[in-house]
Amino acid sequence: MRRVSKPSLLVFLIAPLVGTGCLAMPPIAGFFHRPSPIPSDENAYTQADFRKLSQQWSTRNSLEAYKKVGKRDPAWDEMAIRYLEDNARFGAGEPDAPTADDLLSAGQNLLAAGCDDPLILYSHGYLLHKNGRAAEAEPLVSRALEGLQKSRYPKCQAAFAALRRVKIALELSPRDESKLKEYRDLAIELVAQAAVDGSYARGEERLFIAHLEPHWGDVFAGRGPEVVEVLKATPGIDPYVTHVIEGRMYINLAWQSRGGGWADSVSPEGWRGFERRLNEARRLLVAAWKMHPEYPEVPTAMITIAMAGHAEEPARLWFDRAVAAQMDYEPAYDAYMTFLRPRWHGSTEEMYELGIECLKTKRFDTETPMWFFHTLLWINEDLVGDTAYWRRPETYEALCEMFDGYESVRPERELNWYRSVRAVSAWRAGQHADARRVLDSLGENAERRVSWQFFWTRFEEIEREVHAYTSASADKVAQAADLRSQLRRQEAAAIYEGILKAGEPDPLAAEYVRHELASVRLEEDFAAGKWVDLLPPPSLDGWPRRRGTWTVGADGALTGTAGEDGLWLESFADFGRRLELKGEIEFVSSPTGCKTTAGVGVGRQPTVVVDILYFLLTEGEPTAIISERMLEDCTFRAPAEVRRVNSFSVRLWDDRMTVYVNGQLAHNDVAFERLTGTGKAMVALGATAACPGSVVRYRDLQIRLLERPPAP
Repeated sequence: MRRVSKPSLLVFLIAPLVGTGCLAMPPIAGFFHRPSPIPSDENAYTQADFRKLSQQWSTRNSLEAYKKVGKRDPAWDEMAIRYLEDNARFGAGEPDAPTADDLLSAGQNLLAAGCDDPLILYSHGYLLHKNGRAAEAEPLVSRALEGLQKSRYPKCQAAFAALRRVKIALELSPRDESKLKEYRDLAIELVAQAAVDGSYARGEERLFIAHLEPHWGDVFAGRGPEVVEVLKATPGIDPYVTHVIEGRMYINLAWQSRGGGWADSVSPEGWRGFERRLNEARRLLVAAWKMHPEYPEVPTAMITIAMAGHAEEPARLWFDRAVAAQMDYEPAYDAYMTFLRPRWHGSTEEMYELGIECLKTKRFDTETPMWFFHTLLWINEDLVGDTAYWRRPETYEALCEMFDGYESVRPERELNWYRSVRAVSAWRAGQHADARRVLDSLGENAERRVSWQFFWTRFEEIEREVHAYTSASADKVAQAADLRSQLRRQEAAAIYEGILKAGEPDPLAAEYVRHELASVRLEEDFAAGKWVDLLPPPSLDGWPRRRGTWTVGADGALTGTAGEDGLWLESFADFGRRLELKGEIEFVSSPTGCKTTAGVGVGRQPTVVVDILYFLLTEGEPTAIISERMLEDCTFRAPAEVRRVNSFSVRLWDDRMTVYVNGQLAHNDVAFERLTGTGKAMVALGATAACPGSVVRYRDLQIRLLERPPAP
C-alpha cells in the first residue's frame, strides 16, 4: 500500500537536478503519438504478480536452499525451517506475520541451540542491523559471509552478506578506507558471481537489478563504472542486465557533466558531455528494451531521457510501454508525472488529466487510482500551496469516487488508513462536514501520521479546524476568517471574543478559536509598527504547532524540553517577510555527550513546500548558522561568540537576512533565492532532534514590522 510519496527510480536517475533551480527545458520535437489507455483488465500484470515472482525466488534461494545444502541438525532443524518460513512471511508483509521482535527472539533461540548455518546467521545479523544494532550484527554477518562463500548456497546469499557487511562498516568505521575497499571489492566480485551461478533464472532479470538498487548510493558509491565493467566481463551474464545498469549509469554521468545549475551556467564542455552520455544511455536502453519489452524498467528510464530532449520517441509512448508491461509500476507514474510538470514539458492541467486516467482504471486492488490523489499533491506543490484544484467540485467528486472504490475492495485491516487519508483530503478540499463525519467514525483508530506525510499539518490542527467549522459557531468562525483575510483584524478579533464569551461547547472548536484570537491580536499589534512581545502565555494560545514539552515560567520565560522528534513551537500569526525578531536563547542543559542546536525559524507555514529560514546556534560552537530549509547548499556559517545565554537579532527583508549575535554582526544581508511559499508567514522556536532531553530557554522575545531595508 502506498503510504507516502517516496523516492523512486526517477530520484536515482535525476537527483543531481531536482531542486536546483534548473527548471524549464526546451520543447521536445518528435512524431505524434496517440496515448493508449492505461491497462485495466484483470489480466494486466501488476505489482502483486511481481511480488509473487519475488516470493518464489526468495523461497528457492533460502528455505529450499537450506533444505538442500544447509547445515542441518535435529537440535535446530525444525526451528530453522519455521524461522525461514516466518522470515519470508515477514518480508512479504503478510498480515499475520511475526514481528521483527518475534524474529529476533527466534534467531537468538537458534543461536542458543548451537545453529551455525551461515544462512541463519546472516538472516539474524541482517535483522539486527535493520533494527539499529550494528555492533551486534557485525560479527554475525562476517561469520555468515565466510560460511556462505565456502558453502553450496546460491551465490546471491554470499553477495547479500558482503553488501550488508559494507553497510555495517560504513556505520561503525566510516573512515577506515582500507577496510571499506577490501569489503567493497569482495561485494562487487560476489555480485558478479551471483548474476551467473543460477541464483537468478530466466525471467528474473528484474529481480537482480532491483536487488542492486538500494546499494548504489553507499556500497557502490563512486564505483559505478567499475561495477559495470566487472559485470560486463563476467562470462554468461545476461546482456539485458548489463545494458540496463550501464544505461542508468550514463544518465547519472550525463547530469554530472552538465551540473545542477541554470542552463546559462553550463559550460560548452558540460553540454557536450551531457549530450554524449545521454546518447550512449539511449543506445543501451533501447537495445535492452528490445530484449525484454515485457519489463517496465527501461521504458521508465527512457522517460527521463525524453525529459532532457534526447529520446527519439515521445515520453508518453515510453510511459504507455512501461504500464503495458506492469500497469501499476509506480516509478513510471513518478517519471511521467514529473515530465508533465510545468517546469518541464507539461502543465498542471495535463497532470490533472493523467490523474483522472489513473482513477478511470478502477483497479482498486492496485495503487494506480490513488495516483489521482498524489497528482493533486504534486499540483499543489507546483502551485506553491494554492489549493484551487482541491476545491474544484469535480475534484472532490472524483476523490469520493476513489475512496469509495478502495473502501469496496480493500481488506478491513487497511481501511483505517484509507479513511484517515479521506478525512484529511476532505479537510484540504474545504469539505469540513465530510471530514468531521469520517473523523467521528474513525475515533481513536485514525492514522494520525497521514496529515503530516501529505500536508505538513499536524492531525490535531486539522481536528481543531474541522470541529470549529462544524460547530454551533461555524458561521461566525467563517466570518471572522474572511474578515482576517481582508486585514480587518479588530472586527475578526471581536467575533472570536464573542464566540468564547458565549461559551463554545465543543472544546476542540474553542481551542481553535483561542489560537486564532491570539494570532490575530499579534498581527494587529505587529501591523501598527511597534515592538510586540512574542512570548506566549502559559496556555500557549496562538502557538498551536508543537513538538517536545513547553512551559512558561512566572517571569514569562519560555522553556522547552526536546522529545524524540525534537523541539518546535510555531506561531500562526502572519508576520510577512519584513520583520525584526530579537530576544535571548539560553542553553539550559544537554544530555551527556550532546551539543544542543537551537534557534528560530521565520518563513511561510508549510503546505507542501517547506519554506523556512533558520537562524541557529550550537552550544559550545563559535558559529552562527543561517539556512533555508536546512539545505546544505543554502546554509551559511559565520564566526560568532556563543555563550550559555545569547542575545540575538534577526532582520528579514523579503529574501535577505541580517543576524546579530551578542551585539556583534554575524551575517549581513545574505540573500536566499528559493523562497516560494504562499502560506501564512510564521515564526517558530526550537531545537534539533539530535539531543532528546535537551533544555532551551527563550527570554525577552519581541518582533516588529520593518518599514525599510535594514542597515548594518
